[in-house]
Amino acid sequence: MNFYEKYLNVQNFFLRMIEGGGFDPGDKIPSEADNRLPVRTDDTLVPVTIKQILDANPEPGKPLMIDGVQRKIVSICGLIVNVSEENISIVYDIDDGTGVFRVQDFTQSDSMNLEPALQVHTYAYVCGRINTGTKDRSAPPYISAFKVKPVEDFDQIPYHTLQALYVHKYMLHGLPKNSAFDNDAKDQIHAPAQQQQTTNQRQAEPSLQREEMVKKAVLDYIRAKDQTYGVHQDQIAQALSNIYSVDEVLQAIEALNYGGEIYSAAEADHYACC
Repeated sequence: MNFYEKYLNVQNFFLRMIEGGGFDPGDKIPSEADNRLPVRTDDTLVPVTIKQILDANPEPGKPLMIDGVQRKIVSICGLIVNVSEENISIVYDIDDGTGVFRVQDFTQSDSMNLEPALQVHTYAYVCGRINTGTKDRSAPPYISAFKVKPVEDFDQIPYHTLQALYVHKYMLHGLPKNSAFDNDAKDQIHAPAQQQQTTNQRQAEPSLQREEMVKKAVLDYIRAKDQTYGVHQDQIAQALSNIYSVDEVLQAIEALNYGGEIYSAAEADHYACC
């Protein structure tokens, strides 16, 4: 069995698990009391399957609702089945096994050479903003990409599917009661302070430290600009691209915004310090 066949087996397993586990837009939506979590805000970057986008029935001029929340920024992972060029962008058709969706990459528009960065039959990870068009223009919906990059570690493909499943279930039902995560959290609450540093927490320290470093870099950049109308998130991501990924920067912006350290300025996707 070659690698591609192994991948298809793994992908089909996850898709069956999703379907059998109630991966359904009709699941019960939790109460508004839980909407305070950052993952429930409309500007949070969330992993999704293309089926989730299509089931949300994106219509021109209307917000896209996934799991009861308006979604703007998503990530998908799949196979490029078609590549075409337009005046100022490269268009990819991505198939993740649940559906096919259009992705427009405008980041190549400033280059003199518009040769597609990725070719057909390449697996790609896409992070971008869903554009459903406007009321007076019935163009098909698409993802305006912040980043389109090839998948180098093929474990990322099933891992992205699992991420989408986890976020979907978490959005609708929260963590399972009496789960290992739930019990660990309860134990830590009632344990003495000196015993709360578990092995998992120690392992998470490097990741948490990096998240704080990204947030500090984003905050410092916004402060340095000190612009009246704020700084566009794409400008921030570009300025820090030699150090941090677009995903890390967007997540840091979301965390800072949610924590009240920055706020959304008057213009869309612009942020300023509080």
